[in-house]
Amino acid sequence: MKERLWLGLAAVTAVGGGVAVAAGPAAVQAPPPQRVHRHLSDIYVVDLVRRTSRKVTHAANDVFYEWPAWSQTGDELAFQGPACDECPATIYLVGADGTGFRKIRAGVRPTYRPSWSPDGNRLMFVGGPDSAVYTVGADGSHPRRLTHDGVAHDRAVWSPRAGRIAYTVQQPNGRWDIWIMHADGTHARPVTRTPGSESEPSWSPDGRRLAFTKEEPGRLAIWVVRTNGKDARRVSRGRFDDRTPAWSPTGDRIAFTRSVSRPTDRDVTYLMRPDGRVVGPVPIAVYRSSTPTWSPDGKRLAVASMAP
Repeated sequence: MKERLWLGLAAVTAVGGGVAVAAGPAAVQAPPPQRVHRHLSDIYVVDLVRRTSRKVTHAANDVFYEWPAWSQTGDELAFQGPACDECPATIYLVGADGTGFRKIRAGVRPTYRPSWSPDGNRLMFVGGPDSAVYTVGADGSHPRRLTHDGVAHDRAVWSPRAGRIAYTVQQPNGRWDIWIMHADGTHARPVTRTPGSESEPSWSPDGRRLAFTKEEPGRLAIWVVRTNGKDARRVSRGRFDDRTPAWSPTGDRIAFTRSVSRPTDRDVTYLMRPDGRVVGPVPIAVYRSSTPTWSPDGKRLAVASMAP
């Protein structure tokens, strides 16, 4: 699934959902939707113990479901789902067994890239006309805006203990940095601050480190950094584009998306250790899978997958 997420002047994968926006006196440019030629994508649940996979959404042509996020009970998934190629991004919910499909009406448009609160009561997303960070009740009630900084954001995720949020902030040069703030939107501070792009943060289960995607010359790689910004290091290696890391609840694995060119040009979900040792691709064939996320028990992955 060759999907592209706007990171400044370079392309980093993810599935669309951004919009051009204006905030305050100056215009800011949120990640524009960029799609490859395809017909649809669905959300799949991959059982790593039983080595099975199950499609839990049933997209029609030109419907794209992507960026899944597990609830803390492990029985429900939030995900981003434009209803058509020209429609604004919207957050949906579906049971891990494929039942209970419904739309979250947060009173904000568009809404994309959801993240569950650790207590399972609220969802976080990026959205609105200026790509701000919001939270909303799991039933769509009481939306609350957390950022008022006049710049675009692309991703926001709760820490395992709910006290902090990691999120992306667009730089003046159009690229991205990772910041952390308190769960109420206060005490915002940068974790990365480089001329390049760092995005797609994922918390370690102890809340002390973040895995993220970094743009490097000619490639995308996964890095790990302490939440104080120290000890940043690259953990993915090789000639491939690696991105969208997701730290497992047990802390011993990171799932990520790797673009491979053989036998065909496609995206594959891989697993690696936090030190960069690659375990290998997910041992269940889900065609062109990307943007993995772990179930709370660490036994399942949810991925977005393009139909063969």
